[in-house]
Amino acid sequence: DQGPSASSSASSSSSTTFAIAGRGEALHHPPLCEGVLGLARSGGKVDSIYMVLFGDRVEYFTSREDFTARVRPRLRQSLSMVSSVEVSDAAVLIVQLGGRCMQLRTKSLEDARRWGWAWSDALAATGGVPVQWGKAFSTTNQDFVVGDGESKFAMTFGSEDFVIYEGWLDIGRRSREERKYIRLFQNRLEYFKDTMEAEKGENPSARVWIHQICDVEIRTVGFLLRLS
Repeated sequence: DQGPSASSSASSSSSTTFAIAGRGEALHHPPLCEGVLGLARSGGKVDSIYMVLFGDRVEYFTSREDFTARVRPRLRQSLSMVSSVEVSDAAVLIVQLGGRCMQLRTKSLEDARRWGWAWSDALAATGGVPVQWGKAFSTTNQDFVVGDGESKFAMTFGSEDFVIYEGWLDIGRRSREERKYIRLFQNRLEYFKDTMEAEKGENPSARVWIHQICDVEIRTVGFLLRLS
């Protein structure tokens, strides 16, 4: 079972065209990344927070419910205040922000990589500092260990489940345009409603297999995918 297909006509002779625009064309700017992190406090205490990274700022809340209910964030800082971001081999994000150092524990190396890429995109777009990566994330290191406890498994560069790239894109189809969170794998493209669904990795809104793509046309603000 290859899961939900992006086109119900994939087996027919007709083609389906997707117009995908870059972030600069979006009218709304959803988070680049969001999720639960552990904020290290003095004395070894760790607080659970819900962090949300936007293209121009970072915020965190007590919970996801507070974020969705639009409760005032416990912290809101412009990305211009970020002096450094490090993704450590221990799956910890170390963020120097406005004169304070935040150590943010992620769930796994894979989760740390997801956050690191989001920070890298956000800081690059705002002219900020480059993200520093630990040795575990080097392209010369062929394996990631993902998960924790008994759920650990190895993820290898080039494997079918290694995420080559992920992020928000606008998808236009039959005069409709929707904001979706995209994940590109070696053999497929999947998109999700939001980062939370993508993190679970189950039941994407749609899945396009690479063999279904018959043409890619690069445009000024995005690209077109034509599916067979």
